[in-house]
Amino acid sequence: MLTEPYQLAALASILSFITIANNASIITGPLINSGYRISISKIIASASVAAGSIIYGALMKPPYDCGSLSDVQDVAVTIYLSTLIPFIIATAMKIPFSLSMAIISAVIGSSIVYGRDIYPWLASIASLWLLSAVLAVVAGLYIYRLLSSIGSRLGIARVLSISRIGVLASSASLGVLLGANNVGFISSISCHSFLPAVAAAGGLAIVFSNITLLEGLFRMVSVRYVSVLSIQLSLILFTLAATLLGLPASLVYIQVFTLVGYRLATLLSIGFRELMFRVLAVWVLSIASSIMASIALSIYINLTYMG
Repeated sequence: MLTEPYQLAALASILSFITIANNASIITGPLINSGYRISISKIIASASVAAGSIIYGALMKPPYDCGSLSDVQDVAVTIYLSTLIPFIIATAMKIPFSLSMAIISAVIGSSIVYGRDIYPWLASIASLWLLSAVLAVVAGLYIYRLLSSIGSRLGIARVLSISRIGVLASSASLGVLLGANNVGFISSISCHSFLPAVAAAGGLAIVFSNITLLEGLFRMVSVRYVSVLSIQLSLILFTLAATLLGLPASLVYIQVFTLVGYRLATLLSIGFRELMFRVLAVWVLSIASSIMASIALSIYINLTYMG
């Protein structure tokens, strides 16, 4: 056996902590933009992520058959390490890294060596992500137009009041979905054997998250509540669909395509196109490094521990 269960639980919890810390601004950013205090924003985000992980995390389907933990333990630790190692290296070199893309890529790489049948699971993800990209652009365009139209009829004062409450509700909902989907996906790698620990790590990550991450993608849009709310509603829509299907969703991936639709409604800028190219480069780097790391680790484990 490559590792003990408690060590595997620790790896899963670390990955959950890092994943949520990196996605924290998607929840806390809109709240802070809408005037909520940083401490309140963190409490809302932390509670919603932890609750979503515990209550709905088990909805996420494992990428392979999960008879018992012992059957997948070596594959699981390979996937966790194949995501953490490139992430640590990228962080040390101050290179952006996409954890969602990396975890899926690590599953692919390890499954090639271990001979796990993940093709139906992978085909479902590919179909979902392709459809989500197209629909997110449409949603980003028309949800913003719809909310803007409603806002112009209600008046500025009422829009600000209603939108602020809407951002609070949508942020809490998004936190629940982030926990259910992202933390649930990490937990599914080890057959949900350590879901409570992984969920706790995800919720705790918000407390220690760097709020300066707020200066990322949300800084590319207006701080008007309607703008933020339209983007959040699109994220909720597609993350909810993915979670109900038991498939992983990358909130940054959905957010990028939603922002494309939003920018089509408000004039696509040169700076935004440059951001798109940088995000694409991050995805390519994350996918390539995790696949290579998972294949190398899988071969090493097979040679060292099984042969």
